[in-house]
Amino acid sequence: MLRYDLQVNNALNVLGAVTDVFTWLGALATGFFAIMVLVIVMQQKTWIQVDAMLETEGPARVARWFDDGAGTVGAAILTPAQAAELGAVDRATIWVQPGRTGAVRLTAASPARRPAMAALVASATLLVLSGGTSVALMIIDG
Repeated sequence: MLRYDLQVNNALNVLGAVTDVFTWLGALATGFFAIMVLVIVMQQKTWIQVDAMLETEGPARVARWFDDGAGTVGAAILTPAQAAELGAVDRATIWVQPGRTGAVRLTAASPARRPAMAALVASATLLVLSGGTSVALMIIDG
């Protein structure tokens, strides 16, 4: 039969090991998602706002715009969600990458930014909670 103080000490050691694992997982995930958010924010600077003409070609809606940097006309087929959001208008302000056709956005922000930020906040929360619990267990254990 183990003494009570040894049983508590063993339980604290197991809990300490579990919180250490979660602390490392939180730290690695936070670093990964921080780099991901940084890449998304840096890539955002390559999109510019243009005034586009919208046409219906067969079943699809097409956006066309003048690309001042390349001196050409850019074109992209809108996704069904983009076409539904724009409706039946003839002109719209969209976001494009200079010199690249086929990709447009209706907003300045990347759609990947919100889930990446949520993952960053969740992993940072895991890091803080598990790190704090680990420190508290070290203080309790002596």
